[in-house]
Amino acid sequence: MCHLSSGHGPIHGKGTSSKDLRDLRRKCVTRFSPPSLQRQCVTAGPSGGAPSALPDRRSRHRDATLARQRGANQAVACARQGARVAIVGRVGNDAFGLALKASLEADGVDARQVATDAASTGVALIMVDDGAQNRIALSPGANASVGTEDIGRLRSTLATARIVSLQLEVPMAAVCEAAAIAHAAGCTVVLNPAPAQALPDTLLPLVGILVVNETEAAMLSGMTVGDTVSAACAAAALRQRGPAHVILTMGAHGVVVANAEGSRHFEALSVRAVDTTAAGDTFIGALCAALARKASIDAGIALGIQAAALSVTKAGAQVSMPRRQDLAALPAVPQPSPVVRADGGKF
Repeated sequence: MCHLSSGHGPIHGKGTSSKDLRDLRRKCVTRFSPPSLQRQCVTAGPSGGAPSALPDRRSRHRDATLARQRGANQAVACARQGARVAIVGRVGNDAFGLALKASLEADGVDARQVATDAASTGVALIMVDDGAQNRIALSPGANASVGTEDIGRLRSTLATARIVSLQLEVPMAAVCEAAAIAHAAGCTVVLNPAPAQALPDTLLPLVGILVVNETEAAMLSGMTVGDTVSAACAAAALRQRGPAHVILTMGAHGVVVANAEGSRHFEALSVRAVDTTAAGDTFIGALCAALARKASIDAGIALGIQAAALSVTKAGAQVSMPRRQDLAALPAVPQPSPVVRADGGKF
């Protein structure tokens, strides 16, 4: 059964014909969703990235664009920012699975802990409209088989890991088990709860950094998120459930972070957006790479904003993810500003 992305609504929305869907099926590629493991950043495993979405009206509507799954995307984005990365998960015994593992390895990601499953490799159908926004439908395939055996392989990688990054394209039980093992090993757990769904009360206390977009934040907090102040309210509420840091990405409206220092807002960088498909994954991968180098949370967010901003200027997912040296020409992200309540008080 396909799960809809949390970002922009169903793939069968207005204007999508049966021919569109047939074309998408012909053009779709594998999206496989394991935990990713960074060796100074072990990723085991937004919608809503950080850049300002100024659509390039010269671009034309595309029925589909090639993409991988969140875990693999985030692993590649992290590796391209200089981290040593390993990934744990499953692919099918098919051409998609072989291609995905080869693609990860070409970017220096250690994919030795990616198992081959009897099920087909998970796939995604993706549409990008003239405003550079995307709609994604997922079929989990081998992702649905990730379980205790795979988490056992995760355990063997943690000795050299600082960061464990998790997503929700694998069963929730596997995510919870991975978070518990990583937390016990002293790793920082980064959770991107996408596709959006309810979380067990036992999970968030194990999470060091929760990264959500507006849709995910609204669902998990029960609050409407429409501006910086409401985003800070939702982030502060989610922080009460356990994470030390809650990062809420708001596309063109930037990023809000809530932690022990209060709530702060980072402005987005203005870019000419072509395709926002990989913005959230690029942001998280760059954030994890910075944290693996022991950068501060604010420095990690700033790097994520830069990397995501550059990624949306190109079409595609992994092909659009920048390398560390590519960011040198970008302007610095402005220092964050405190977010205050409507009554003038602090969060």
